[in-house]
Amino acid sequence: MAYLPFYITPEKFQEYQQQLVKSIEYTPGVTSWMCKNVEHNYRFFRAIFWVIPVLVTTIIIGGIMTFGSSGPVWYISNPDIYLLIVPLIIGGWAGYLSYGIDDRYDYTLSSAGLIYQKRLDEPLWGPRFVQIMAYFGCIGCLFAVVIAGPLILVGSGGFLLLAFASTKKREIHVEEWIIPSDQFVYAREYKKRKVICLYATKENCEYSPRATTAHKINRTQNRGDFFLFYKTNEEYEKITSILSQKLGIRIEAVNDSSHIFVFEQWPQQVIDLLMFSEQYCSEDIISRSESDRPKGETQEEVNQRYERLYGNL
Repeated sequence: MAYLPFYITPEKFQEYQQQLVKSIEYTPGVTSWMCKNVEHNYRFFRAIFWVIPVLVTTIIIGGIMTFGSSGPVWYISNPDIYLLIVPLIIGGWAGYLSYGIDDRYDYTLSSAGLIYQKRLDEPLWGPRFVQIMAYFGCIGCLFAVVIAGPLILVGSGGFLLLAFASTKKREIHVEEWIIPSDQFVYAREYKKRKVICLYATKENCEYSPRATTAHKINRTQNRGDFFLFYKTNEEYEKITSILSQKLGIRIEAVNDSSHIFVFEQWPQQVIDLLMFSEQYCSEDIISRSESDRPKGETQEEVNQRYERLYGNL
């Protein structure tokens, strides 16, 4: 496994990454595909996590509207009460985009390496549309309170808070990793979920996000799992052809999804890989050499360090 020099700047690290991207994309036999899925044992975990609160809230609102009137909810004649439907729809849809939607995976794989991109499968215009609809939801909730009184918050208070929280526009976060093929370690496949889990070492170099240490560089060399979901047999054949035949990566077939999605079930040879991390200043790069690189830690040592840290809190 080959790593980049440890003591480099984020700018130099990005240059290396861009060179690797070109190498991967222009290697003969490259394949690209997209798939939507979730990294959980149960395929529809997120959908259920989202739909249950929505159903409970709908039942509560329906009960309030029914028992607070002389007839069933569908016979209520007061049109003001139907203003609850607006925040219910907006809140439900915003909740779906936040908690119920699948992840979208974009892959480019060749014998030179892997380009892995992951983000929520929401439309690019989604955050802006949610923000606009949230404003309408806030106005609708406040209008309902003015007309029907504060008791209306019993049913719509949660959606009012959600609508206010959604008024702040957010960017779609894209997780991207560019992994050269000489950092691939192992692979497992679980055909029932149409997924191949590729274990590989990975590295990162970025300026510290904390304001107090913004002048420092966070450098890590770690290992991780990359879920290669596929939809067709053709995609599966292309993936296995590159990994197994061209790169000689062993692909282990498993019959239990926990061996794919649970960290404790990772292959032992992957867990035993050393991890390196350090924070340093840009001025230190010239004076530091590869012989000064930090001592690697095993997973057991990392766990012990965090146990001591949490024990002192």
